[in-house]
Amino acid sequence: MFLVSEATSEAAWAGVQCAPEAESSERNWRGRLTEQGAVFSGKSRGNARLMGSSAERRALNEASFREANEQLERGARRITRGDEASLVPFLCECPRQECTKVVALTLREYEEVRSMSRQGLAVPGHEDLEIERVVAENERYLVTEKFGRAGDVFEEEDPRR
Repeated sequence: MFLVSEATSEAAWAGVQCAPEAESSERNWRGRLTEQGAVFSGKSRGNARLMGSSAERRALNEASFREANEQLERGARRITRGDEASLVPFLCECPRQECTKVVALTLREYEEVRSMSRQGLAVPGHEDLEIERVVAENERYLVTEKFGRAGDVFEEEDPRR
């Protein structure tokens, strides 16, 4: 189901549907962007706000995938019965709207990424150095830390806060 072995290649994920295509010209699931480029946010509390800056929009795009990864993590914990060593597929949290890459982490590694509200995970090469810095990396994934306004927005949107 969600678990993968160390030997799993990216080709094995080719059939995995990670991010739905745009639902309409008005809204894109990944970033909730309208045609005008505005982003509406609010951590599913219903208190939408209009975000204007590029850094804010990119941070919210990444926060959308962090929220999806939180759901994947909860499901993986049930399936693995908390096995911290199994690799689990998570979604790349880069700000690229078209990205559908999968990143394999153990639950222990995922918890390390989530230990700080400004941290995210990405496929190597998908970091956005205008809004984040790489704080850790290996052959499978990067850990990024948002800074400035993007960091503030990403931290505000943390579902664990």
